[in-house]
Amino acid sequence: MKNKANTKSKKKQRSILRRILLIIIGLILGVNVYLANATMQLWDKIRPLFFWSYFVL
Repeated sequence: MKNKANTKSKKKQRSILRRILLIIIGLILGVNVYLANATMQLWDKIRPLFFWSYFVL
């Protein structure tokens, strides 16, 4: 019985980790798309900031 309980809890932990990973990946993709749209719209204004940020980093 103890072994069965342990496997169930492990499965739950894995499913939770998968959900968290999917949420994080979704957020990253969403932010990337948002930033891509913003840069396409405001490229002339943002270009110097990116240019200098690369040198700073």
